[in-house]
Amino acid sequence: MSTLTTEQVGRLTAEQQKDLAAFELRRVEKRERLLKQARRSHAQLLLQGVGPAAVLGVAVYYRLPMPFFICIGGLAAVVCAGIISSHRRIDALLELLETDDDDAT
Repeated sequence: MSTLTTEQVGRLTAEQQKDLAAFELRRVEKRERLLKQARRSHAQLLLQGVGPAAVLGVAVYYRLPMPFFICIGGLAAVVCAGIISSHRRIDALLELLETDDDDAT
């Protein structure tokens, strides 16, 4: 996509300028959303760091077969949440990369 100069934008009609502004706003909002999605929140880091330790701690504390299986299920859920989060981040980063490549050409 080529960049328009201020002079070129000035030659556009009011309707075309409005459409161009709306297009740019959508592009910037999409980029902002993707950047937010690509960053990890502190809650996700806390869940992935403390979650497995807490689940295994509960299993060790009770030393009973049933809580152990419940804790293994909880550990699997925490690991799955981490995997899903990582996939979402990778998807956002790839889409950002594609957008940057499209803007560069």
